[in-house]
Amino acid sequence: MKTIAIIPARAGSKGIPNKNIRLLNEKPLIYYAIRNAIDCELIDEVIVSTNSKEVEIIAQQMGAKVHWRDDQLCGDEVTLDGVIYDAATKHYTDETDIVVTMQPTSPTLRKLTLESALRNFKDKGLDTLISCVNKPHLAWRQNDSGGKYPDYEKRLNRQYLPPYYIETGAFLITKRTFVRPSSRLGQNIEVFEVSEDESIDIDTYSDFKVAEHVLSNQKVAFYVNGNTKRGLGHVYRCLELADEFCVSPDIYYDTNQTTREIFGESTHNFVGVNGIGELFQILSSKKYDFFINDILNTTIDYMIALKSCNPAKKIINFEDDGEGVLKADLVINALYQNPTVPQMKAGEDFYICGKTFLFYEPIEIHNNVQRVFI
Repeated sequence: MKTIAIIPARAGSKGIPNKNIRLLNEKPLIYYAIRNAIDCELIDEVIVSTNSKEVEIIAQQMGAKVHWRDDQLCGDEVTLDGVIYDAATKHYTDETDIVVTMQPTSPTLRKLTLESALRNFKDKGLDTLISCVNKPHLAWRQNDSGGKYPDYEKRLNRQYLPPYYIETGAFLITKRTFVRPSSRLGQNIEVFEVSEDESIDIDTYSDFKVAEHVLSNQKVAFYVNGNTKRGLGHVYRCLELADEFCVSPDIYYDTNQTTREIFGESTHNFVGVNGIGELFQILSSKKYDFFINDILNTTIDYMIALKSCNPAKKIINFEDDGEGVLKADLVINALYQNPTVPQMKAGEDFYICGKTFLFYEPIEIHNNVQRVFI
């Protein structure tokens, strides 16, 4: 049994010129589909169907085969069925049993999702499996005379509507016998639900922006503590900052010092830990781009252990008057100031996960650590 993946990527996109080779997060759009297919353990061969010399070069450099597509299969009116049939029939072997169509316009699909779908396809003995996203909405249709009518039986809140599956184009898995010039669908068809992040289908410039955000995949975590005796300033600031990010941060707190009730009705992801030992144990299996300490008096040992178990790109400390600041990448402190050390100009900004923080006071540099006075 052999599984081949076919990636259709013609030249001549009109909506977004040069779409398949346009850079997305510093890589050509076509890169992501090829990378997923090549890295997928359940795919034996990757074929790119194209009439673009640039796509051909990228595919060959990445280790995929290239099928040069005839001009008659490159028009706007040509469906994917004929394109896939053309490439598949020229690259079949006697062992080929499964054909996977993967469109380059779905760059946010994850390899693990693709592998899970292929296993699902085989385990259930399906003829065809299509990637879909479940987006129930109150929708309307139009009849032949132009009249509008509801595509639902009863007006309900979205969470109570029945499933409404929309094809994403990320993959269509089918048995070889059902790949025909005008269809790739068998009799026993199922949909494989993907997350909304993985459902992006690049069709507009706005789609590019959304995909870029998803692919950057920046992750943020806070470690904060507070109680009615010590004060709640750290907790309030943490919640305010968490609401500003374009990602959903994880907020860690020590259950020996802080209760979940302190954070109120916020719906952020709160993780209670029994001391820093458990914190480090959890962090060792995660990776954050930014880790923010909003606690007093960090130690050198704490910061070294934090960097060792979770080498975040940046560690930022708020209101920290401990020696641990020497191991932080950025310290923001309204209570401490040492005018004897060199200072940067005011007006510098600091960019974190879609949010730019502009500081109007000088930035102190000490042992390669930036301290910001606000």
